[in-house]
Amino acid sequence: MSLVLPQELITRPDEHGEQINAYYGNAAADLTAIGDGLRFVFICFTNRCGSHFLAEALASSDVLNNAGEMFHADIVIGDSKAYGLHDLGAYVGHLARSNQRNGILVSKLSVTQMGMLAQAGILDHILTRTSFILLERDDKLAQAISYALALGSGRWTSAHEADVALEDVPFAPEVVAGFIGGIATELSLFHRFFGLNGIVPIHVSYETLDAMPGSIVPWVGKRLGLPDLMFTPSTLRLQRQASQVNQAWRERFLARDR
Repeated sequence: MSLVLPQELITRPDEHGEQINAYYGNAAADLTAIGDGLRFVFICFTNRCGSHFLAEALASSDVLNNAGEMFHADIVIGDSKAYGLHDLGAYVGHLARSNQRNGILVSKLSVTQMGMLAQAGILDHILTRTSFILLERDDKLAQAISYALALGSGRWTSAHEADVALEDVPFAPEVVAGFIGGIATELSLFHRFFGLNGIVPIHVSYETLDAMPGSIVPWVGKRLGLPDLMFTPSTLRLQRQASQVNQAWRERFLARDR
């Protein structure tokens, strides 16, 4: 099978993919470096959709690894330098062997990172043993405000120290509006890729996950063939970041001159 990519995904600017390909000298991915016995689960995400929470929730019972942004250029290049990996296939093989839990690697995947793996032939190679979880935040305005505040404060998770207090971040309605458009585009590309290739992702609403993680995590586990996957809240490290500042921004955004 050869996966079909929407033209808009092929041509979409991808700073991380460009850096990775440049580091490898555009070397072809060595698919033989990816072990045959491992399964892959990709959390398909857009910024500020709650992917850190989903990753921690799925890993909370120690059945799966905690998914990170493993295809961020800094991580790919840093690990490749440290372990002498000379192409993307070698990196994926090393990543899977080093981080898998119970024969499964879970990783976060942006839409451009998905395109990068597809164009390298890696997704074709592992598709029959791969599951996709599409995490979507229903409240796109809340998601965009969260992004704008994280961008302005420098605090991307509760584990980070803020460069600027949330109360002091200048209100930026143009950033919020622009990000809503970006979210819509990325989700559309995910849906088109899945539809064109007959892939049915496990669709998770962030709001539903947040309201009942004890039900959603086992449900995802059953879809993955992992009936023992449970939600164990005591192991979570990260905390919800939304505050009254988010609500104030929402009110100002909806009251602005259109």
